[in-house]
Amino acid sequence: MKKSMILSLIAVFVLSISSLVLAEDLTGKTTVGLDLSYFSCEGWENDEWDQNGFMADIVARYFLTENIALGASIGYWSSKDEEEVDMGFFGTASYSMTLTLMPILVTAEYFFAPADAKVRPFAGVGLGMANATIEEEVEIFGITASAEESASPFCCRLGGGVEYKVNPTISITGNLKYQILNIDFGVDTLFGGEECDANGLIIGAGVNMLF
Repeated sequence: MKKSMILSLIAVFVLSISSLVLAEDLTGKTTVGLDLSYFSCEGWENDEWDQNGFMADIVARYFLTENIALGASIGYWSSKDEEEVDMGFFGTASYSMTLTLMPILVTAEYFFAPADAKVRPFAGVGLGMANATIEEEVEIFGITASAEESASPFCCRLGGGVEYKVNPTISITGNLKYQILNIDFGVDTLFGGEECDANGLIIGAGVNMLF
């Protein structure tokens, strides 16, 4: 009887130590990842112009606790729109415009499940600026003229998603965010006014590595 009790106590002790060793503590840990997203830009203040395209973001997180992470992200998105205008006797004039965005944000996220959960829903916010560039080109009578303008407006993203842990060091995420970004280039563009509402949904997925 005594022997079986001692063996039981040893087994409980070993299991307890094992659970402590295997338990994950994300506090002080860092993740670095890549998000690939689809972004739809609303367009110009006085035009029906819309542009869609794929966006890439490098994302870094530092866990203050197992549920709260602060971080930063830098993204890249570019989309081109083209239009041809029939000028009758004078032929056809062609216009093209490329809008490029590079959002640089500081992020804060809250994870609703403990660190050792396989699936962790989260919500967060990102605040910062976006380096925005517009390149315009017009061709008429075989002559091409081009112009470029840039701005660095305030950018905000709100949203959330779900993280799925593949193994202790790698996870994948699915996320949905809404971007708030109003760009004032200061001059009128060929396709619209001087302001562009680069607001819209960002639907994405990513992979992260824990360090």
